[in-house]
Amino acid sequence: IRDLGHSRRVGYPLWATEVTPATGKWRIETVEINGDIQIAGIRVGAGDIVVADETGVCFIPIARAAEVLAKALKKSAFEEAKCEAIDSGVAVADLPSNA
Repeated sequence: IRDLGHSRRVGYPLWATEVTPATGKWRIETVEINGDIQIAGIRVGAGDIVVADETGVCFIPIARAAEVLAKALKKSAFEEAKCEAIDSGVAVADLPSNA
């Protein structure tokens, strides 16, 4: 990543392990478009879904998108119910375990 300050000011979402002042303008060459890549040992293909926020990055193979969405919605509903229970006074120790 270069010019991190500007990227933050304009709200451009970036995730990286390094920040560098060096440009890749004359050192980087495009060798393929829409080919598979590896990020931290994970294969990411064209069309795969990338979800990222300040807590991490998740890669979802497009072929499993519906399955992952169903599980995420179920998990989200369960977590929301737990938060509502806590807000209403239920002790954390009395909450059901994760489903």
